[in-house]
Amino acid sequence: NWSPALITIYYNMQAASVGEAPAAQAELLSALAPYPNPMKTSGALSFTLSEPARVILSAYDMAGRPLLHIEKTCAAGTQQIGLTSIPNIHGAILLRAEAESEHGTQTKSTIVVLE
Repeated sequence: NWSPALITIYYNMQAASVGEAPAAQAELLSALAPYPNPMKTSGALSFTLSEPARVILSAYDMAGRPLLHIEKTCAAGTQQIGLTSIPNIHGAILLRAEAESEHGTQTKSTIVVLE
């Protein structure tokens, strides 16, 4: 069972030193939402960009092994990337989306369960 605090940590991963608040920045990448979750055979990852950006989507198993790598240039607005279940992989995986624009880079992560 995941506690709400743990889900928040995985959903909004940002690097900051202990005792130091993260620097305020405009939200380039938001609303990272896999659907459905858990995923059986296919699904999608939806997200919103405040400006055009190059998006890198990576998936890792819980041991840190890479499972998926997609790079795509996206326009501003709501985007959706289709996902197909990875054969012979079941359980939780980490999805990491990184958006790079001329104004900076932002990364968000979330957990998806593959049945």
